Amino acid sequence: MALHTSGTVETGDGVSLAYDQWGDPSKPNIVLLSGWNQTAAQWRKQYSALSDHFHITTYDHRGHGESEKTDHGFRVSRLAADLDELLVQLNLRSVTLVGHSLGCAVIWCWCDLYPNRRSTINSLVFIDQVAVMLPRPHWTEVETKHYGCVFPNDEVPDAFFQALAGPDSRAVTSGFVASMFTSNASPDDVNFALEQNAIMDSKHAAALLHDHTRHDWRDVLPTINVPALVVGGAGSVQTPIAGCKWVAARIPGARFVEFSEEEGGSHCLFVENPTKFNAILKQFLETQAVSV
Repeated sequence: MALHTSGTVETGDGVSLAYDQWGDPSKPNIVLLSGWNQTAAQWRKQYSALSDHFHITTYDHRGHGESEKTDHGFRVSRLAADLDELLVQLNLRSVTLVGHSLGCAVIWCWCDLYPNRRSTINSLVFIDQVAVMLPRPHWTEVETKHYGCVFPNDEVPDAFFQALAGPDSRAVTSGFVASMFTSNASPDDVNFALEQNAIMDSKHAAALLHDHTRHDWRDVLPTINVPALVVGGAGSVQTPIAGCKWVAARIPGARFVEFSEEEGGSHCLFVENPTKFNAILKQFLETQAVSV
């Protein structure tokens, strides 16, 4: 059994973030960033399988999982600041950041806001997230598909946010989480995601998702100057695969890997097919000259 420790860090605005670490601290560092309204526990099939080879850190975003249930800071920019404070307080260097969904946006925002801190990063991994979720009013349908926009206009997500913050939020969330998996997904995996999703206050979840959908990270991608891996699911309802391919094409030298729907290529592909995902991640990391 790999070494396991846990603790908390306090952010500059006084919020306690819960973290866990697995594996030998002398081994290459990986920090796993969860998606919207999910928890660090979503990575259980990764840290259990990879902690013999790497030193893995997971943490819960503010308001998520075991972190403090604060009533402020539910913006991507604040989550990026939280990430930076975690890296500093835990003295993590030569790190590979692995983001899923919202976690990708947090990494892109961190790269944008803290360029002088990029020297602490060894490589980056992005799972099933596009760079821009809402099309601009002047874009053609071809442009919208090219970038992999998730929504046709802002009216669609706004209606969802309103329902998410309303009295039927549990039912709304249930359907949304189920759509993050393929029809062949394990019921246990889907139910676990639902349980983790229910931990966060629905109004705060709606506020965070509203902020998440409004950003455009396209201009950040070409500035990434470390090895990068982009992974997308062909069966992902949330994220058009074209958008993931576009992200990979914009990051200099990035590698792209696609999971077919038959391979569990959903939004939560790393949960549905951990064997393939872990093997790809391990292979990618082993090609990097990581030193700690």
